Amino acid sequence: MGLFNTHICKNCFSSYTGKPDVCPHCGAEIEYKHRKKKQSEEEIIQETAGENQSASSELTQVPQKKTKKRHHLSDQDIMDTISFEDLIKKTNDKDVKSWRERKKKREREIDVKVDKDGQFDIDTRDVTYLPQTHTYSAKKARGEYKKEKIKWWEVYKWADVLLARRKIKKQVSRASRHRPEQFSLGWTITLCVLFGWMGAHNFYVRNWRKGLVQLICGVFGAVVVFEPVFAPVRISIGGGLLFVDVMIWMLDLINLIIGQFSYRLSKWKFIDSLNTDTRATLGFKYIDRDEYKKLWIVRVFNSIKRSIVERKEEKLAQRQKEQSKAEKVEEAETQVDENATDSNTINIAEFKEEQKNKNNSAKKSQNKSKNAKKGAKVIKFNKSKKK
Repeated sequence: MGLFNTHICKNCFSSYTGKPDVCPHCGAEIEYKHRKKKQSEEEIIQETAGENQSASSELTQVPQKKTKKRHHLSDQDIMDTISFEDLIKKTNDKDVKSWRERKKKREREIDVKVDKDGQFDIDTRDVTYLPQTHTYSAKKARGEYKKEKIKWWEVYKWADVLLARRKIKKQVSRASRHRPEQFSLGWTITLCVLFGWMGAHNFYVRNWRKGLVQLICGVFGAVVVFEPVFAPVRISIGGGLLFVDVMIWMLDLINLIIGQFSYRLSKWKFIDSLNTDTRATLGFKYIDRDEYKKLWIVRVFNSIKRSIVERKEEKLAQRQKEQSKAEKVEEAETQVDENATDSNTINIAEFKEEQKNKNNSAKKSQNKSKNAKKGAKVIKFNKSKKK
């Protein structure tokens, strides 16, 4: 009789005798057929009572109009409607029987804890090596979070940061697969099939960056391939751009069918719901997105301002160089003119002296000739007197 009274536990595979409610080895609950029948009868009675109550409440309630989904809502309005309560890990794996269902459940669920402030906290102590201490401070409560600066030789701290960041990114990617209610899966798949090469499905879902990349790659790749002007670079540039576009298109289509497509709004909603410590491990830009955007805009503005100032300085330097060159040329020309005038004055004085000398010599010669003529006349006159 002992053989017929022995049973095997489905949880720990150990044998036990009798019909206990709990396994004596592992403590798991044991289910029997007669108990199942009683439970099913009780459930039927409860369901009928619940249906009667719901029918009476429906009769008393006033019918309300169904609100249509609006696609012209802002990003913040859509993010407010997203909730991750269904994805947070609550139930044990023992409730799910098959290992495939368990695997799917693990891949879909988010391993997150809710802290006192109602924010999500991702525990990374099972991944890191150093003990993590999250201390409270007034600056952190005000949002003035200051991240610890790790020096370049502290390799163990860098390793801990990278491992923790990898785990948090894994949970973020799982949360980003949660589709907002405002976006229809059928519309996204149809847009991806028909106009996926232009990124229409990404624009519909408001994944702006990916949509722009697809649009630029598709349009420019088609222009380079089919335009005869770009024949030398048709395969290298045009083919490369189209290959990237087609790969993104096919991967998005497969991920939409499987349910692994990532939505930007769900991702940022989950990141905003994390506490400051987990956001700080992801990076500085995730601590305060609005402030980071302002800083980014300020950086861009400062860089543009710097470039404008540098261009102005370069233009001023070029003008100064040109002015200095022109001044040097003018000085050289003035020096040449002065030298030429000096030489001209010297030549004129010499010419005048030469002319004076010539005139004097000519006058002397004329005087000599006159004196000689007078002497000859006097000699002739004396000779005539003597005769």
